[in-house]
Amino acid sequence: MPNSNPLGELSRTWQMRRYIAYRAYLNQKLSVRRSKIGIYIEPIMLIVSTFLITVVWNKLFGKGGGREFQDFYLYVLCSFTIWGFISSIVRKTSSTLVRRAKFITTTQDPLLSWVAIDLASELFSFLLLLPAVIVVCLLVSDGLHLSSVFYVIYGVLLVLLSGIGFGLTVGVACFYYGDLQRLISAFMSVAFLLTPIIWQLERLGEYKSYIYFNPFYNYLAVFRDGLLLGRVGNLELIIATSTTLVLLIVGLSFLRFQYRAIRAHAFSI
Repeated sequence: MPNSNPLGELSRTWQMRRYIAYRAYLNQKLSVRRSKIGIYIEPIMLIVSTFLITVVWNKLFGKGGGREFQDFYLYVLCSFTIWGFISSIVRKTSSTLVRRAKFITTTQDPLLSWVAIDLASELFSFLLLLPAVIVVCLLVSDGLHLSSVFYVIYGVLLVLLSGIGFGLTVGVACFYYGDLQRLISAFMSVAFLLTPIIWQLERLGEYKSYIYFNPFYNYLAVFRDGLLLGRVGNLELIIATSTTLVLLIVGLSFLRFQYRAIRAHAFSI
């Protein structure tokens, strides 16, 4: 009979941690093997594609060249980097339990471990991009601040912890109602346009205070502003941290009460 306490079932031993890391490593290894240039393709594509987007955007809106162009390029590059991380976590954790239904019925692995494996896999992908992004920032900008290290680490940690909470709430809902995954994909496509990624917050003018209702903006600001400016607004920091704590608490509580029902539902799929 599996342990009915999901908070205690995820072993703190090194064996479980190594298992999660190894499974995530295998997932990442399979993805990079599909290309001859392996791990280099994604950083190159990110740098080139964001540069082309910046050029086109610069022509459309008549932005200046020189320093203004460089600053906007770094803005877009950092925005795409963290948005790709957030978006992939949202899409993947929402389908974690659906994809793992077969293993849920045939193994005693903790349910939380499947979410952790997907998060670790996405973290590996993100860490392959991050060094290239930092190098570009160092070459193009006047230099990075020492505090940027803290904000980058803190921003990534917030996204990962939110991913756990999201996977244990929305992921469980998608496990029961599969059509929700399509709604989430559509929502993320719309959210991309409503989040300041390829446009700047100043374009909202007097309405820019409404951006705080966008749940993704604050995570974006912690990483992007922290990396480029070495500082983050207090409101963005508070909202991002509070949102993460709420998601995590609700997610773990939800899993605790739905634990037996989730395993039972897996047999009916």
